[in-house]
Amino acid sequence: MNNSNNRLMLPVILRLMDGRELTVDMIVNLGGAIDRTMNNESSFILIGDADGSERLLAKSAILEVVDAKTVKPKAEALTAPQGNPQVEAPSIAPEISDPYQVLGLPPTASIDDIRNSFSALAQAYNPDRASAAGLPQDVVEFCQSRYQQISDAYGKLTEGQTPTLAAPAPAA
Repeated sequence: MNNSNNRLMLPVILRLMDGRELTVDMIVNLGGAIDRTMNNESSFILIGDADGSERLLAKSAILEVVDAKTVKPKAEALTAPQGNPQVEAPSIAPEISDPYQVLGLPPTASIDDIRNSFSALAQAYNPDRASAAGLPQDVVEFCQSRYQQISDAYGKLTEGQTPTLAAPAPAA
């Protein structure tokens, strides 16, 4: 396999023969392009998933390749074709029991790290902001669930903590 320094990851939308649509990174040699990769003698292409894993996909399984940078996905393109079961996005955030993991912190995190992480995540998943942005209801519900997890984790990690207040100035 090529050295990762000699490769490019090109975001593409793959429409497969079985009706599925995948948004992945097509991994090509440095200086490569989507059309050259699809038209070379190889029967497979190398793709990267969102989780960082790589796999080979048979070119014969691909109906169409679209450069993801040039196309805005349409809502109807995200639904499953007739005859295939539709996969729905989860309406609630997955349950995570470790409050440090919820906030994306190591167990050795300081109280300042906890506060900073809470603040950033609370802003990112604020359901009022998601609703005001006109996002779909299932996204707003996910944000509500995630926001509640973040708040609960922050509460557990800061339980018994007193806010740090500036000491009063001495009387003159």
